[in-house]
Amino acid sequence: MTIDELKQKYPKSNSVVLLHQEIFEISMKKDQPIVERFAKTQIAFINDKGIGQTKDHVLYDPTFQNLKDVSACTWVYKEGKYVKKPVTQYHDRKYVEGESFYDSHMVREFVYSDVGYGSVTEKEYTHEFLDAHFLGSFDFGYGMPAEMIDLIIRVEDGIELDYKTFGNFSAIQFEKTTKGKTTEYHWTNRSVAEIKDQDYVMDEGSYTPHLYPYIKTYPSKNGPVEYFGSLDALYKHNFTYIKNLNHDYSDALKSVVDSIKAKNTTDSTLVKGIMNWVQDNIHYIAFEDGLGGLIPRDCNLVIDRKFGDCKDMANLLKNMLEYGGIKAYLCWIGTRDRNYTYTELPLPYCDNHMIAAVKFNDEYTFLDATGRYQPFGFPTMFIQGKETLISLSEDKYDIVEVPVVSSSRNTVTDDFTITMSGKDLVLNGNVVMSGFARSTHAERFMDAGPQNEKDLMRQILQRGSNKCELDSYHYKNLQNKDSAMVVDYQLTIHDYVRQVDDEVYVNLNFDKHIRDLKPDDEVRTVGCDYLFAYEDYIDSRFTIPDGYQVKYLPENFTLTSPYYSMDISYQEINGMVQMKKTWKFFDIHIPLEGVDILKKHMDEIALYQRKTIVLKKK
Repeated sequence: MTIDELKQKYPKSNSVVLLHQEIFEISMKKDQPIVERFAKTQIAFINDKGIGQTKDHVLYDPTFQNLKDVSACTWVYKEGKYVKKPVTQYHDRKYVEGESFYDSHMVREFVYSDVGYGSVTEKEYTHEFLDAHFLGSFDFGYGMPAEMIDLIIRVEDGIELDYKTFGNFSAIQFEKTTKGKTTEYHWTNRSVAEIKDQDYVMDEGSYTPHLYPYIKTYPSKNGPVEYFGSLDALYKHNFTYIKNLNHDYSDALKSVVDSIKAKNTTDSTLVKGIMNWVQDNIHYIAFEDGLGGLIPRDCNLVIDRKFGDCKDMANLLKNMLEYGGIKAYLCWIGTRDRNYTYTELPLPYCDNHMIAAVKFNDEYTFLDATGRYQPFGFPTMFIQGKETLISLSEDKYDIVEVPVVSSSRNTVTDDFTITMSGKDLVLNGNVVMSGFARSTHAERFMDAGPQNEKDLMRQILQRGSNKCELDSYHYKNLQNKDSAMVVDYQLTIHDYVRQVDDEVYVNLNFDKHIRDLKPDDEVRTVGCDYLFAYEDYIDSRFTIPDGYQVKYLPENFTLTSPYYSMDISYQEINGMVQMKKTWKFFDIHIPLEGVDILKKHMDEIALYQRKTIVLKKK
């Protein structure tokens, strides 16, 4: 297909993937499976926006893969034919993007030359896998259209391959063939539309068709050896990372636990005391350091240097608790950006996080100290509703779903009075935040630092319009995780009141954040994810100015859904107009069938919130 034909086929795109192909070769060597992956990508630039130089890279982790045979070039169209311009310079560096403090991944970077209209970039590379457990995933869609996406896996006789698919595979062709001692699995997706981001989705894989290949068994002289494919096999694999952990406690660890235990005489208060100590004293730093990204570090090391990643903090919690006489467990869990259960994906890619747990009265309490500001008994927001794999012993485990925190435990109550001063409104009130609503703002405050505190408070308290000025504020319980955070404030909203002849118009719906919950996308294939369920309560009282009387109050408003509800009421009482608003958001996920209704309701709420009270001179 010519460039002009591609431009006609994809008129809204700047570039098109002509081919992305990966070929896996899986065979046996020295009684173990070995894997090589060859990859090739060609991208055509179909308008002038691609003119200039284009950077590209290949990512690899030396702990798990050798990168070899990298080559790249630009095919430049000149005088009716393509001329190859090879890349001659490559640069390897540490991969430091993302949230990780240290990452063992490496990047081989390079720059294509002469990239412009009609040119095609091409890169080829080979990965040699050092551990065949980690074959990764393969996506059949990208953020640009693709002519052909191709996956081939060739397996030597005796090796049993399996795979897990996710998303819509109806357009993907699949063929399995056997030639001699090799079985080939071949998937092809052609004329693939651009995969567009969808609002409020934590796991982009939920709308991108993708596949996880894995070796199920491989041959040995004693018969087939199970590699992956069952929960038992996954747990056996995971347990290898924790079975040799040190359980000898340092004097420093003993001293900390003894001091906490002296102040907490019951098991439940001791667990809370240890959890709070780790939250307050061990700083979370993400590591992706090869096997160090999988194996927890020694608890004594972590308590000495006062920082660690999720695995380190979980292991420290477990050891501190067990030294204190309380049985505790290490748990693997996938965050909400990995939308799998352990039954769906019994592979290491199902989880990417570790926590600890204790069990009282046959119920688990989950302990995730990476959430430094969350109240005791709360999971972190990003593991709510996810399954966790709990290590009970070398041979036993449990699968339990972490509960979603009820909306009634995450509340914001805003109580304020309103007085009119010319065209300005002055608000005096206090806002009380609990649960995740509290911890979210507390984290923002602590990260911002004193120098940015007022600006952040202004963002949190802003009402009505961008002419809102924060006059004063005072907060309490910022660092007390188990108490509600209270903020007393005074705001002035300038030029907010509208006056026409002898009438005054005031909109008392200052808080418009609810409208931000509406997804804004053309194509929707999955539901919406939200950080946490919550409840907002507003009680506002507008003082009617001397010489005026109420001419009009908006009618009351009620909206109900299985996922949320809203009630707004107005009444005139004791020389004031009182407006009460209650907004309840019951869950962290709205399924696809509820999204269109959500959009409709958000429009209804936005239309209603434009309504004003009307005052008239007496």
